[in-house]
Amino acid sequence: MGYCVKKLMPSLNSSTAPKAKRSTPLNSSSSSTDSTRKSPSAPSGNDNQEPEGDAGKKTGKKTKSKNHSRLKGWDTLEVTEETIFPENYEEHKDQLELIGQEITEQLDFTPAKVTKRRTIRPKFRRKDDRTLPPLVAPAPASPLPGGVPTFGLTAELIISKYADHLPIYRQQTIFARLGLHAPRDTLNHWNLESLELLRPIAEAIHEECLAKSYLQLDDWSGATKTV
Repeated sequence: MGYCVKKLMPSLNSSTAPKAKRSTPLNSSSSSTDSTRKSPSAPSGNDNQEPEGDAGKKTGKKTKSKNHSRLKGWDTLEVTEETIFPENYEEHKDQLELIGQEITEQLDFTPAKVTKRRTIRPKFRRKDDRTLPPLVAPAPASPLPGGVPTFGLTAELIISKYADHLPIYRQQTIFARLGLHAPRDTLNHWNLESLELLRPIAEAIHEECLAKSYLQLDDWSGATKTV
């Protein structure tokens, strides 16, 4: 059986990858005495193909891969590289010579996960004067004083509810699938308390709207327009 090696690397621009060339078929108006013809190369999966010679200059367009043409941000994604060696490679690697490599790119997805962040703060006291209070680092900041959720978790609750339109009961199901079984009222409490941190921003927007001389409201969508 073969084995594979994985490593994480920065995203690469697809324009630096080698591209397979495709021969240009002869024009039907060419002389019949010219018997030399170029056979088109076979398609090669994810490889990009561009016309060769004058054909590419006439069109003035770059041929994009069919798999990537509608994927915006493909070239900026994080790349996880995996190298797969043939079977019995270790037994015969001294007799083998590397002559190239085949590269296949696929789109993968890493599911979200809920983790427990444990912050350890060692306590110290002075040896020469033990009457002084212990020395310890301050506790990490939290959106809820004395609460367990971090800013990342509460931000996920707010974005999921108000940007992705996921009600709390659906978020409860998602968290349960990730291993966290939290009561619905607890998630709702975290969400509402975290929204208080955004009150200064909401009040600033409200004051800016009232400062305008003319205000338009859309009763159906709730959209506003100031003039």
